[in-house]
Order: sequence, then C-alpha cells, then structure tokens
Amino acid sequence: LCMSSFTSWIESSHVTSPTSLLPSGVDVPSSSESSLFSLFSDPDPDDTFTYTYDNDGVCININLKGYKQELGQTLNSTGLTLWRASEYLNAYLLKELPKRRKDFSKDSVAVELGAGLGLCSVLLSKLFPGRTYATDGDSDVLSMLQENVSKNACVGCEVRQVRWGVDAMEGVQADLVTASDVIYTEQIVKPLFEAVGGIMRRPAGEFWLAFARRNVEFGKVLEEAER
Repeated sequence: LCMSSFTSWIESSHVTSPTSLLPSGVDVPSSSESSLFSLFSDPDPDDTFTYTYDNDGVCININLKGYKQELGQTLNSTGLTLWRASEYLNAYLLKELPKRRKDFSKDSVAVELGAGLGLCSVLLSKLFPGRTYATDGDSDVLSMLQENVSKNACVGCEVRQVRWGVDAMEGVQADLVTASDVIYTEQIVKPLFEAVGGIMRRPAGEFWLAFARRNVEFGKVLEEAER
C-alpha cells in the first residue's frame, strides 16, 4: 500500500454503534445545553476500567476513568467510553512490539489518533521505546485523556488535540501511527488518511488500524489507503 511500507489491519465485527456517531478523532462542539449525554439517563455514569497485561513476565496495570460502556450509544462523543476494537489493538501491540525492538529506538515516535480514554496510548507508552503522543480531536475527551495518561505514569507521552483536516502536528514525524475504531461513516475515511499521511515518516512509517465493521465497507478503507 502506498500509505506506508507496512500497514496492519485488525478487523472486528463485534462492535455496534449508531450511524449518527462521529469518531473521537473529530471535534464535537460542547455546550452546557447539549452536554456529553443526558445526565438524567444515569445518576452515576462514571466508571473505572482496569486492565492487566503480561509483557514477558512484567505486569502492566492500566486504570482508566470514563463513562459506562452501556451509555456509549447515548454519548455525544464516542471517546468517553471504551470500545472493543481498542482491546484488539492492544493485543496486537503486546504481540508485535516486543518482536520489533530492532525496528524502533529511543528516537522513534509513535502517535495514536482518536485516542479517546487512552487505553491504547497508555499501553503504547509502556511498550514503545521512543516518544509517544496520545491525540484526540474532541475537546471534552482531552481532559479525561490527560488525566488517564497522567495517573498511569506514562513517561514520554504527550497529549495533544488533533482534529483531522484542521490541526497539523508541526515537527512530528511518526515512525508508528495507530488508531482503533475511529471509522463510523465514509465521510471520515479521507480525513483520517490525510491525517496519517501528514504525520507519518516516509518511506518507512507504519500505520496500524483496528477496524470495526460498522456502516463502512472495508474495501472503501483500503481504497483510500491506496491513494
């Protein structure tokens, strides 16, 4: 594929979402009237997500603050809870990155687009030898993302707002770009790959995408990747 010398796809068909939702990489204006979701729908929407990973005998514990997964279809921002594809991407990171130690160094850069609560960004910061960036376009998500990155002691991980087609990451050339479950409509496919192309180091940069089959055919995604 022309996007990079190495492109990985992880596909999940086990996640559902309404067609009206936009991916967390796209900014959703917030207001006091159209808050994150109907506060009356659940008197206690907060939740804590805990994950434990075994990295060659080293235990990695991740604790995230967010909103309950069952509220996912009522949230104005999909990035405020967790979706299944992020778990698939983490399984892939845990499997592949230890085998790729010779390909990445302390000078390498990794960027997650549409990081949401930061599950993949946190693990990436623990496994990747270089600098990492956890990015999201949604202003409401960013504060929670920053809190999760901070409380998980992600050394060398910086949180940034990146709205696809709007914000450029000046001076950043990523050796690895990741994203999970960020494609909900065909209209978002082109901005996603433009964002990837704008930050990925050429010609050796890599893009690892965990794709959840929803309302967009996988062929449309591959078609845009090959442009």
